[in-house]
Amino acid sequence: MNQLLVKTSIRYLLRHPWQIGLSILGVALGVAVVVAIDIANTSARRAFMLSTETVTGRTTHQIVGGSQGLDERVYRDLVVGGIVDQAAPVVEGYVSGKAEEVGPLQVFGVDPFADYGFRSFLGSQLSLGSDFIPLLSQPGTAIVSVDTAQRAMVRQGDELQVLVSGQPAALRIIGLLQPEDEASRRGLDGIILTDIATAQELLGQVGRLSRIDLLLPEGTAGDATQRRIAESLPPGAEIVRPAARSQAIEQLSRAFEINLTALSLLALVVGMFLIYNTVTFSVVQRRGLLGTLRCIGVTRREVFALILAEAMLLGLIGSAIGVVLGVILGSGLVTLVTRTINDLYFVVTVRGLFITPLTLLKGLGLGVGATLLAALVPATEASFTPPRTVLRRSSVEERIRRAVPLVSILSVAMFAVG
Repeated sequence: MNQLLVKTSIRYLLRHPWQIGLSILGVALGVAVVVAIDIANTSARRAFMLSTETVTGRTTHQIVGGSQGLDERVYRDLVVGGIVDQAAPVVEGYVSGKAEEVGPLQVFGVDPFADYGFRSFLGSQLSLGSDFIPLLSQPGTAIVSVDTAQRAMVRQGDELQVLVSGQPAALRIIGLLQPEDEASRRGLDGIILTDIATAQELLGQVGRLSRIDLLLPEGTAGDATQRRIAESLPPGAEIVRPAARSQAIEQLSRAFEINLTALSLLALVVGMFLIYNTVTFSVVQRRGLLGTLRCIGVTRREVFALILAEAMLLGLIGSAIGVVLGVILGSGLVTLVTRTINDLYFVVTVRGLFITPLTLLKGLGLGVGATLLAALVPATEASFTPPRTVLRRSSVEERIRRAVPLVSILSVAMFAVG
């Protein structure tokens, strides 16, 4: 592109700041919504995965029941009957912090002696003597992570006030967990670790278990054990793999995430419309100039490249601003998305944003790509129109007059179909 074209382009952009600013704003808002929704979806999904992986630990299989869970005698029969060697009963449910900023909390009741070896944080962070004996011997006691304690503003020895189905309850914190790795720290945030009896009384599930975690060997020995377990289970109970259960739960919210993504792309389409109009206006406003440039030797390819270069500049600026706005918007949107998931699908606690480079690159790519796509039509029209036609203003009016009937018919047809 020669120097003359660059000068004319810069001069035009500087003389129409409001028109250019509206286009940048359109792209920025479209990209911001796309990035924010992607961050919110990713954060909720990642938080659920981390929490699930943390509490699942080395579990290979799980025995689950219906909505009412399992009778605790199922666990007794499996262990006393010698059907399984390594099994850990689990009682889990959700409560709310009395303070609004605490949010939903997951009660995770375990048998410390049976559970030892299933979950890494139990073996590395706690001692069977100093930490678990008070948990077993003293009712209403619990252990939480350091992050959860800080958010609830409690220390070791204090009482954590919670709401169970709207009714107030209190748990005395006798220990704090502080994992070294980031994944475990995030996974344990929002989890209240208790003895099974405490969890049953707190959640109103006395005599019931949420599930039974198993450690089964691989190969034929594990398959044989799995068949024996399945034969001994009561009606309504089944043995599944943790991954299959997690995937089933994630599939529940997939349609919701797709709907949010579609709505975010709709915002980007609005930005494309603004870009299309801006580039079209710029071509119409410069018809005389473009015709003169063609007459003095500027080629079609150079005119086409000029229009697309201007559009790419607007797209890059708008997309960069949109990515920054998207990160800011995502911090507030993640709360709304999480609240909807909690109300409709499953409970998940999101304490931080998970921002991946792919999300940021996706926002930039969509913004620039949508801008170039919207600019293709006016750029093509500007480059392929003969110079003599460009210099005649009446040619535009004639073409528009001929297009009005066709556009009207198409509008009526689309309205009828809609």
